[in-house]
Amino acid sequence: DELVLETTSEELKRLAKLVVTAMEEVVQLNVPLVVDVKTGSNWYNMESIKD
Repeated sequence: DELVLETTSEELKRLAKLVVTAMEEVVQLNVPLVVDVKTGSNWYNMESIKD
């Protein structure tokens, strides 16, 4: 599954952290739910965002 969001470069890291927290901590599961956040101007140029 995926979410596609648009934001400014100034807000990118803050939004990424918010989305990761919301998705990974929404419910307690017996297995970890890992969210990968990427950014780019198109699908080919996507790069992962690290904390």
